[in-house]
Order: sequence, then structure tokens, then C-alpha cells
Amino acid sequence: MKYLFYFLLLCSITLQGEIITSNDNISFESFITKHIDSSSEDIFLYTSLLSSKKIVNALINKQDNCNIHIIISENSLSKSYSLHTTLLENGLSAFSLSTLGYQYYGTFIIKDKEIIWGNFDCSQDKYNENSYIFTSNNKQILSDYKDLFNLMMDYSYSLNVLPDTITVEEINEDPEKFSNQYCIITGKVKKVIKSKNSDTYFLYFSDNRDEYKVVIFSNIYNDMKKASISPMYFINKQVFVKGTVILHPKYGTETLLSSYKCITY
Repeated sequence: MKYLFYFLLLCSITLQGEIITSNDNISFESFITKHIDSSSEDIFLYTSLLSSKKIVNALINKQDNCNIHIIISENSLSKSYSLHTTLLENGLSAFSLSTLGYQYYGTFIIKDKEIIWGNFDCSQDKYNENSYIFTSNNKQILSDYKDLFNLMMDYSYSLNVLPDTITVEEINEDPEKFSNQYCIITGKVKKVIKSKNSDTYFLYFSDNRDEYKVVIFSNIYNDMKKASISPMYFINKQVFVKGTVILHPKYGTETLLSSYKCITY
């Protein structure tokens, strides 16, 4: 798959199109959002990271007017700033490109009869310095990128939403069954541990650290403080957590809290 990317890049440069760089004083977020807003047909989006609220909101607002097909790199799902769960919470479906496939840094969007491609991701402008966007309406390039998107789908799996509340015990019994499922999880918190190096907190439901846990990163903790909530409040409480179950090869089974509002007791 890697060589196919290089081939498509070469075609993009040699055939008709336009190149925009981060030095052109153009907001990449606004550029992408504008193209999503103006789309009248299906949208096909691949990105290595989806963390821009502007782009996510544009996709959510557009879903009633056209079909939206989204693939996100699996490597980004464990990032606390990934907004893939926001898509799921608002009715959009998404797929994740498995690490078994070719992991590509960048983004491409097919909308109407235009392809937008670049070495940027769907994040805030300040994280896309020294990046560029290429646009083209060449029919051959459009066809090639649609083929590429379909090929990526072969290496991707669906990020699903479970309608029913599941228990921590159910997850611990069969972690793979619930991996990458967005759901409501309930369980009694046994202990809360703060990281030695940051304001990250871990909510454990058993003494086994490889079993299911909830991770509260420092940015979510700061929001908690502003709302006068302490992670320590959850000790010995039966909590309800909304989020994606992640089966991490190093850290075990966990949910990365995307908002302090996603946990209640």
C-alpha cells in the first residue's frame, strides 16, 4: 500500500491541481470545514488524527445532507485529544485503519468531484506547520483515491456503539469482545491512583492493573477542578462511564475519559 501512496502523490504533482502551504496564511481547519460545508454528494475522509472541533462539528452538521464515510488511523484512538468518540456520540459511524495495514500520516478527502490531499491531519492549525494541501478535480486521481479508500476499508474495522449498559466484569471476562466499542460501562471503583509525573488519574475496579480501568488525563482533570470535582470522589462509588473500550497491548483494557461529564455516579 505504501508504494500506491507515492504513485498517487506523483500523479497529483504532475497532473492539474493546486497546492496550498501553511506559509500561505490560510487556515487549514477553515479550508477543510468550508469544503465539507459545501459538499452536495458523499464525503470520503481518511485522516491519521481527528482532533479539530471545527472539522468534527462540520461533519456532524453535514450528516443529514449527505453520506459521510470516515476512516481514522488506529494509532490515534488512544490519544486523549482524539474526537472520534464525539462522532459516535452524535450518530456518525467511523472505521479505524488497523495497525496491520499501512499506517499513513496525512489526510485525504473526496467530495463531489474533487480530491483534497496533504501531509496534515484534521487537527488545529498550530499543529500543521510546514504542511501543504493539494486539490484536484482530475478524474483519474479521483478514481485512484476512491480505490485507495476502498482498499483501506479492507484493513479497517468498525467503531461501534453498544445500545446497552455493560459491566466492568463483562469486559474483564472477554476484553476482545468489547474492544473498540463505544458504550456505557458501570462498575464499582476500588481505588484511584494519581500518576507520579502528571495530573493523570487512574480509576481501578480491581487489584489487577491489566484489567479494565478509566484514565483521566490532566486536561480532563483540570476541567474537573473547575467544576469542583475530584477523581477521589469516585472511590467506592458505583459509576457509569461513557466511552470507547480500548484493548491496549501495553496498558491493558481501558477507557480514556473524553470529558468529565462522561462519568457519573
